[in-house]
Amino acid sequence: MKRTGWRIGRLWLAAALLAAVLAGAATGPTAATPRRALPAHALVALGTYGTWAGYPPKCNIVCKGNFPYSPWAYQDGFILAATPDGLLEVSRLQPSSASLVVETIDPASLEVKATHTIRVSGGWKIVSDYLASDGSLYVLTTHANRDDSDARDVIAVRKYDSALHEAGVAKLTSGAVNGGVNFAPGSGSPSMTMLGSKLVVSMSRLLYASVGSGHHEASLAFVVDTSTMTAAATSATYVSHSFNQFVVTNGTLAVFLDHGDAYPRALAVDEITGWLTGMPGTCTTCMVRRFDILKFRGSVDDNFTGATANGFAIGPSGVLTVGVADPDQHGLDGIHGNRPALMPNAYLISTNLTSGSSRFVWLTRNRPTNPRDVVGQPRIAQIGSDRYAILFGERLGRQHLMEYRLVNSAGAVIASQTWRGRQFSAFGPPAVVGNRLFWAGSRNQTAKGAAYLYALDIANPARPTLVRPA
Repeated sequence: MKRTGWRIGRLWLAAALLAAVLAGAATGPTAATPRRALPAHALVALGTYGTWAGYPPKCNIVCKGNFPYSPWAYQDGFILAATPDGLLEVSRLQPSSASLVVETIDPASLEVKATHTIRVSGGWKIVSDYLASDGSLYVLTTHANRDDSDARDVIAVRKYDSALHEAGVAKLTSGAVNGGVNFAPGSGSPSMTMLGSKLVVSMSRLLYASVGSGHHEASLAFVVDTSTMTAAATSATYVSHSFNQFVVTNGTLAVFLDHGDAYPRALAVDEITGWLTGMPGTCTTCMVRRFDILKFRGSVDDNFTGATANGFAIGPSGVLTVGVADPDQHGLDGIHGNRPALMPNAYLISTNLTSGSSRFVWLTRNRPTNPRDVVGQPRIAQIGSDRYAILFGERLGRQHLMEYRLVNSAGAVIASQTWRGRQFSAFGPPAVVGNRLFWAGSRNQTAKGAAYLYALDIANPARPTLVRPA
């Protein structure tokens, strides 16, 4: 276990608090006022988000030098999903909050069909949710464990039926997790998905205090059997630090992505088989393979990696990873390395899970030494059979661009689209409902404050169009 580096959890909390204070951020989601002017092409105002969402696009107190992104990720503020009956579900989260607002929206008329508020008590906080294909909503909650007690329940997944009535709770005690849980999540936005009847969760946590390094931050993966609402954790995918986490499944495999700065100092992909029939701790046939798909130069004492991991998807040819990175191992204009003074570009990595080989593709090729060209952080969503949309923003000098790339799971770029004078800044991953790709975003390249609903018409995914407000 790594015993050096920053005390990431406490700095993360301090940074988020300072950012909120300096910005005069709201304390929770609030209903939009009808008089608020919508940004260009925004469809409706969703409310507000009171702290950083995703990687912040500008430095706060935990950044190093001129690198325009924090080395670790923050919780997503909005989670979008398609309901079984073709509506758009929007969940509004707030860090350190015991409530969650869930709205169901008609994707065509944008009429709000229903609004529900889920609340928890007893010191529990809501940190994420996941809408399953059968309409069940799984709400991830955590409880602080400041005295590092093995007996404390620290993680609880609460199941709600389609009417949002609670239908079961699966809990993990701190003693059931290798290294324990002092606080969760530590960094990143928790990721959840289904594998058969099992809910697979990837997130981060602060471990028990260790001599000389305080509460170290690392990944945490566990599985919930939704038929019995029992949970079990695994240490097989351990990464330290884990600045962001993702998990995807393809019906038989669970595949994890973690952004590590030490053990390993790389973007790590872990493939697990056997969980369809077994659970961590009891599954004797759960095989694990790890691929380091993007290695970072530097010391294990250095939190700076010169990269982010912003999205993860799976397809017939492998898994796709998107983010921004310094040239490092993949030089641009003869420039290599990862230094705070370099400007990152957007990348795409396709990893073949059979061979373990990866294909690295630059989505932008701006000169890394030009500080006037800034690439925003990408998001990815599957929009068809072996078709994936990548969205990100750029600022080239004074010009703002919104960028779209259509790719397949082999990493081939099939189509591109650019909207000049438009910006992209998402508070969470996009979601597809019918022929529309929706996301919750801000007015410009800020990562907190007012949130709005945007959409692309992807009836022709090679030539998407912005959906304009009525």
